[in-house]
Amino acid sequence: MAYCADTRSRQYEWGPAQKRLWRFIYLVLGTVKYFMLLVSVSCAIAVLYLSFFADGQMATIAQFAEWGIIGALYSSIAGVVAGLFSRAETSGALSFRDCEIALRKLAAAFMILFVAGVGFSLCVAALSPQGFLGLTISMPLMGFPSNAVWSAVMDPLRGVEAPGLAAVDLSPLCIALVLWALASVFRYGAYLQMEKDSVV
Repeated sequence: MAYCADTRSRQYEWGPAQKRLWRFIYLVLGTVKYFMLLVSVSCAIAVLYLSFFADGQMATIAQFAEWGIIGALYSSIAGVVAGLFSRAETSGALSFRDCEIALRKLAAAFMILFVAGVGFSLCVAALSPQGFLGLTISMPLMGFPSNAVWSAVMDPLRGVEAPGLAAVDLSPLCIALVLWALASVFRYGAYLQMEKDSVV
């Protein structure tokens, strides 16, 4: 690992082996990005189709809407990380500022994921025949209502009891807070780097 030509920035330049690894990771994450984007677009098309041509499919529409939002968010997350590895592979270095921006974008995506999950859970609890009874903490990655839950809410005649408690998954919120904290660390690192460069 060698220094960059710009000695004032004191950044490190990746060697050929590291660049090949970053390129491979970038390609994998790029594939994940476009796959999740395809899932999101497909779900959006399904929502539009069911809304206009299928009556009484509200539970299925709500489920596809969830998947569409989740797919779009995970596509953006994969895109941000892929962009970071692409920059490392093409420019040969990463600055504190690059890492800070990427971490803030990731934190925002996870925060939106948390808010969306809470929103859907509140909708389920509000539409429940027994009414909204409060909040409960769900298992990690289980904050979005399942198709069975939506069916119980939309079709109470099936005999399945709809939950009156809104399940809240705190894992996306915790991840967002950790990422924001790391972004603040990199922001401070960028500030120290600027101060050091100004002295040099």
